[in-house]
Amino acid sequence: MAINRDQFGVLRGMTTGAAISALGLAWGLATNPFDLAGQVSLDHRLELGLAADLGLALWLAVSIGWMARLRFVSSADLQGSGVGVATPRARILQALLQNSLEQIGLAVLVHLLWIVLMPAAWLAAVPVASGLCLVGRIGFGWGYGKGAAQRSLGFALSFYPSLFMLLLMVAVLLIRRLPGGW
Repeated sequence: MAINRDQFGVLRGMTTGAAISALGLAWGLATNPFDLAGQVSLDHRLELGLAADLGLALWLAVSIGWMARLRFVSSADLQGSGVGVATPRARILQALLQNSLEQIGLAVLVHLLWIVLMPAAWLAAVPVASGLCLVGRIGFGWGYGKGAAQRSLGFALSFYPSLFMLLLMVAVLLIRRLPGGW
């Protein structure tokens, strides 16, 4: 199967994002920059994880604000796309908001699971993943109107950290269940 130029651009962005995500998470897991080990209270874990996700909440608030502002200043969009035909700008902002809701929803859920279920020495993965997701959201938003290839790196930086952490958690939990596991 031959791929066209746009598909190649998306493939390049996605593989680059996957590599950056894997390297970033590996750094966080290997270096334990917070010097956490042993028993860390759930309160401390939650504080670390939720503080790390503050930027994602801010991005979501900004995205909602952009959509609300457009609806206020655009008479064509004031009633909302549910009762009328949205302008091209409103469709773009709605797509950005929808994708951000999906990505941030997955990220925050994975981060909460991680901070409760994974070893304390691995908690640095959450701020690393959250930072990658935030950079990814900004890149996705910047590239959205320019085409799939230009937004693919941003998508990948938002998605792959969550996916990699989710898969690693499943693997670790399965290994723990095996006889002689962790």
